[in-house]
Amino acid sequence: MSEHLCTLSTGDKVYFYDKSIVIYFAGARKILSTSLYNGGYHDDYTAVYNYDAKQGAGMPCEMLADTYVEHMRLISKRLALDPDKVSGMGTAASMENAVVETMSFKELTVTAIVTGGIETNGGRAGDPADYYKPQPKPVKYGTINIMLLLDCDMPEGVMARALVTCTEAKT
Repeated sequence: MSEHLCTLSTGDKVYFYDKSIVIYFAGARKILSTSLYNGGYHDDYTAVYNYDAKQGAGMPCEMLADTYVEHMRLISKRLALDPDKVSGMGTAASMENAVVETMSFKELTVTAIVTGGIETNGGRAGDPADYYKPQPKPVKYGTINIMLLLDCDMPEGVMARALVTCTEAKT
């Protein structure tokens, strides 16, 4: 069952279903994604999404394929999306806890849809390190995923600068 979360100032619709937040584009959009799955710059995508890969509360993430990219292609198909026309992110953060925040200034509207997992990484950038235990490989990973949507036409270089600013803001 799908739940309509909001309609953006661009007319794009945001839905929550199957442990995912999916943004369906109402028209052509310039997309800049850092995702390993269909990341980079594109202008022909139909949607982007953020997917909660946990099997259940307190359980590890589930991989449906041998590689992350193939796993995300399968998730795209499960979400009824064309795997070649979307970009997606995976996380262990619950989509039920996502925050949708919109702000406007004059003719510009910006919407951020953010998820963050703090069960295993509750510290913040800049916090003093107060514990150290060397490990060969981290046992658990944490993520802060941000889908940032701006209702203006930006050149690709300016989009890259906005992405850097977004990353700086979350750290």
